[in-house]
Amino acid sequence: MSALIQISSFLHSSPKIQSIKMENRILDDSYNATNQNGLSNMDKDYLFTAAKWAGFLGIVGFVMSGLLAVAAFFISSLMNAFGGMAAMQGSRGAASIGSAAGAFITIFYLGFAVLGILYASYMYNFGTKTKAAILSNDSELLTEGFKNLKSMFRFSGILTAIVLGFYAVLIVFSLIGVAIAGVGMR
Repeated sequence: MSALIQISSFLHSSPKIQSIKMENRILDDSYNATNQNGLSNMDKDYLFTAAKWAGFLGIVGFVMSGLLAVAAFFISSLMNAFGGMAAMQGSRGAASIGSAAGAFITIFYLGFAVLGILYASYMYNFGTKTKAAILSNDSELLTEGFKNLKSMFRFSGILTAIVLGFYAVLIVFSLIGVAIAGVGMR
């Protein structure tokens, strides 16, 4: 243990290492100089790039959510059409199942479209507010951008927890179903 400490202290006190550290600090100080809101130029560059991508992904999210909402109504009408064809052939049960399935799919797709719009909204607001804050050196606007980023991650975390809970319930019911089927096979 003491040998590692001696090697570490030797490396950190070596004149050549100290010279390299000093050169790097001198080179980076001009780029890392902080401005009035406490961000270095490098920080601002990284945030600006992230904000541009967030704005782009937010717009794509809005478009995809809109397409999903349109698909919800298209699939519903398609299911109703299949139900109508089944009713014409004399199967009333299939007609009602097709109609119920169409309504369920519409609600399911519209729910996902709403979730997509919420997620895209948080992302888009983070991108636009952060870009504007960096360009105008406005710390309040930057705080609003970060607030949207926090909300986006909180929303993602809650949604992930719900999905993982759903998977856990699904696995439990699957195992119960397998156990019941196994008992019935004997």
